[in-house]
Amino acid sequence: TNNWPASTAGGTNNATCRTGTGAGELPTSGLTYTWTPNSCSFGFTNVRPITNVLFGTINNASSASTSSLAYEDFTSSVTPADVTKGQDYTLTVKGNTNTDNTYYYTAFFDWNNDKDFADAGESFNVGTIRNSTGADNKLASVFLQIPAGATVGNTRMRVIGHDGSYNTTPCASIGGNNDGQVEDYTVNLVA
Repeated sequence: TNNWPASTAGGTNNATCRTGTGAGELPTSGLTYTWTPNSCSFGFTNVRPITNVLFGTINNASSASTSSLAYEDFTSSVTPADVTKGQDYTLTVKGNTNTDNTYYYTAFFDWNNDKDFADAGESFNVGTIRNSTGADNKLASVFLQIPAGATVGNTRMRVIGHDGSYNTTPCASIGGNNDGQVEDYTVNLVA
């Protein structure tokens, strides 16, 4: 994925949706860049919280309150899940649908650690949940295999809950829908 489109001196350079803003994410061509990280703009003004994410050793319960943040970053506060390349795992999600609505949950993994979720095989439809408080037994889950070619080390997992359809892009809500929530986690890929 080309995350650094060409730009001229003094021009702008709009990067694709990035998974982080840490070291090694800036170009090293010798040019000077003024770069503002492309923050995701989900537009979720009506938060419908993800209340639990279970993947490997991650078992993170979060608030069911609709006054929660639209984006929650657990990459530093939750211990990364160690997962082994080539092995199968289940990702399970719970969420508050705030009445009799159906919410669709999508997960994105940066398997090759190129700081985006744009490559083939990096997104999964987890499933749907309808009419849930987020504290009941309703859940969505998907069985997935860690690619044998995945890059060893820490990488990002993003879970998106979205009203009415699976969110097919990792960095914005689709279809003008403003109901949902996003959570980010760290996954440690081991050989």
